[in-house]
Amino acid sequence: MKRRKLFLLLTAFILTNIVGVHAQSIIYDATSPNKVLAFTAEQQGDEVYAIGNARTVTQLQIGLSMQGFSGTSDFVLRLYANDGTAGAPGSLLWQSGLFNNVPLSGSVQLVSFDVPNVTVPDVFTWTIQISDSNPVAVGLVGANPPSIGSSPAKTWFGGPGDWGQISNPQDIMVRVVAVPEPGISVLLCLCLGVLMLKHQFRQAS
Repeated sequence: MKRRKLFLLLTAFILTNIVGVHAQSIIYDATSPNKVLAFTAEQQGDEVYAIGNARTVTQLQIGLSMQGFSGTSDFVLRLYANDGTAGAPGSLLWQSGLFNNVPLSGSVQLVSFDVPNVTVPDVFTWTIQISDSNPVAVGLVGANPPSIGSSPAKTWFGGPGDWGQISNPQDIMVRVVAVPEPGISVLLCLCLGVLMLKHQFRQAS
């Protein structure tokens, strides 16, 4: 009876941890807007120093504004490792397809973009490229210093082979959501499987 109770407790503990492993967490958050807008047709984004252990990005929530007008715009997002010359964005980790005709309210808003489980290093850069905005241009919203994670006082713009920097005391309004890498959950599942097999063997004998 004691063994059965211990087995059930261990099973509950491992299952709880498996659920926790898959739980999303915020690894960077700069979502207190200062409403300063930045406009460009090139890629533009921030270098991020993430916190915690989750490094598989599932979502980017980016601060955008259509300057008081409701309308639509197109976006392409990218994630880079900062392994280029002098720490510039280098290796492309992910490029989205075209997010087409995304509706915007005109106010300052966090627009969510799904990311297909892309693993990033501790330091990486996200960028967004804005096109076909209607009826007016869409601006990236500036933000006060991040409450989670950190970012240097500069903004990257341009593209591979032609990156530039803007010395910028403000950050760009963005939240990065991630989950831990899948290897941890696989290990926990294996542990649970071994425990179940041992329990069944003991019952049979």
